[in-house]
Amino acid sequence: MALVGLPGALMVAALTTLLQTGAGDGYRGRVFGAASALRGAAMLIGTLAAGVLGERLGIVPVIAAQGAGYCAAGLLILALLSRPSPHDQGVPVVVRTT
Repeated sequence: MALVGLPGALMVAALTTLLQTGAGDGYRGRVFGAASALRGAAMLIGTLAAGVLGERLGIVPVIAAQGAGYCAAGLLILALLSRPSPHDQGVPVVVRTT
């Protein structure tokens, strides 16, 4: 559990930082609310699936699948974060000030 705890804490800190810096001031509460609702729904679905699959497949394959899911999600996020934004490619951006 100690080996899993530190990366888990870092993941939560990184997620919180990305949400805070990526959302504008007017949308930050909505973004955190949506993220919390999705997290809660995913936890409910995961708990139900683990209960059903744990009895049929065994606990070790279910835990291995969970770990594989975390690895796949991490790779997906790294791939999405490494794509350059339009600002980095010299695309003109119109900014209006009033």
